[in-house]
Amino acid sequence: MATRTRKNALYLKQETAYGAEDTSSTSDGSSFSAVKCLSLDLLTDQKQMIETSFATGRNRKTAAETGPDGAQITCTIPLQGLVTHAGDGTAASSVANDWLDLLMINFLGAANATTGDGLTASATASSLATDAGTFSAQDVAAVQGASFDAGKVNWRRLGGSDPYTLDRNLNATPDGTEIAYGAKSYRGGIAAGATLSACYDLDGVVYLLLGGRVTSASLELPAGELAKVSFTIDFDSKADATATKTALPTIDAFAGTPIKGVLGSFAWGSTEYAAKSISVDFGVTAQPLSTVTTANGRSDIEVISVYPTVTIEPAFATTYEQDFRAGTERVLSVSMGGGVVSGGIMNSCNMHIEAARLSSVSVSDDGGRLRNSLAFECVDGGIFSGSVIAEYFQFSRA
Repeated sequence: MATRTRKNALYLKQETAYGAEDTSSTSDGSSFSAVKCLSLDLLTDQKQMIETSFATGRNRKTAAETGPDGAQITCTIPLQGLVTHAGDGTAASSVANDWLDLLMINFLGAANATTGDGLTASATASSLATDAGTFSAQDVAAVQGASFDAGKVNWRRLGGSDPYTLDRNLNATPDGTEIAYGAKSYRGGIAAGATLSACYDLDGVVYLLLGGRVTSASLELPAGELAKVSFTIDFDSKADATATKTALPTIDAFAGTPIKGVLGSFAWGSTEYAAKSISVDFGVTAQPLSTVTTANGRSDIEVISVYPTVTIEPAFATTYEQDFRAGTERVLSVSMGGGVVSGGIMNSCNMHIEAARLSSVSVSDDGGRLRNSLAFECVDGGIFSGSVIAEYFQFSRA
């Protein structure tokens, strides 16, 4: 019998068809991947009860009919970059998808994966010249070198072809020993990816959840603390699978190191700033695709839209108020994690919005210091170049 709330774990696996576990390799649970959860809420049963009011001649309620199945979980995981880096000549696609990839793919679709490339001696702070020209216009690259900008990563959106233009200058002049690391970039506007099967282990009772779709996703990056990503996932069905899921992976040490609120920054246009905290609400709107032909009255949970908002707390400056009142539109880039390569791992993430506008600006008292609270909304950037539409936003891992 389950007795301890602390003894829980979550496992995920992609589905090939909505609401059906992929059992092509095994059905004993061994093909699921454990999720690195900082917190895992108790499972919410969403089995529907359909009210009745039969005329019985008595002033009494009549029993409800059992309706469609469903379940929901909310979890918080640490934000991490790729567990191994995509250095010079290495494709980010060669790095196996982990739990964060599975969740991002679920509501944003497949990643745009790039291949790392070394810089040449002709690279400058405003022009990225590489050895093999592996990148394409609008790719986001993580430029890093041991003697470059104190070893910190410089995330930049590229334009044109090699040598590439940059959305803003690098923080230092490269000497040709740096690498533009490959990344997995999840882009707004791409169709949602595979739905998820999950096993929720509640102190030895294992629930099998099918047809999972992320319906809420948000990120928090407070100064000096762990960066966290929170997800709410809605499922089509729930069943006790304790008797069949007998080979779920035994959890040992999780791969990777959590990103912390240090050595990061945000850039509004061409200027980079420090901030006390940064948060991103991906603004997911999802709805069931109703149908009378399935067991639970839905054939999918569709992602209707993803409209991110970014909230940032920098030091007070009148320029933010001026930009807000003028309706100024600029590139917004948020760098998370210093990206100082250690042990072959970059461990950095970036949120790039090609066209962002301030939707609100307020002033707060932070222990006697003036701060702004800025809310940026992601808007349509129109044409990037020629007839090519600008990417709406890109969340990247390197």
